Amino acid sequence: MVLKVMKRESSKPKSRVYYQNIKAKYVAAAHDASSAGDRISYEYNLQIAEHYSRIISEKFKTVKKRGQKSAHSEESGSC
Repeated sequence: MVLKVMKRESSKPKSRVYYQNIKAKYVAAAHDASSAGDRISYEYNLQIAEHYSRIISEKFKTVKKRGQKSAHSEESGSC
C-alpha cells in the first residue's frame, strides 16, 4: 500500500479576508451567546475574535503604517 502525501492548505499564505471571515464568525457566535444569556460562551468567542484582530493587525501592519505616516505628516505640518 502506497500512501500519498497530500499538501496541506496551510502552506499557502492566508489573505486578510480569510482572517476577517474567521473573526466575523466568532463575533457572530459571541453575539448569539450573548442573546442566549450564555456569558461564558460570549466571553470565549469574543476573546477568539480579538485574537484574530491582533493577527490581522500584525500580519498586515504595512498597509496600516502607510495610513499612519500620512496622518502623522499632516499632524507635524500643522504645528
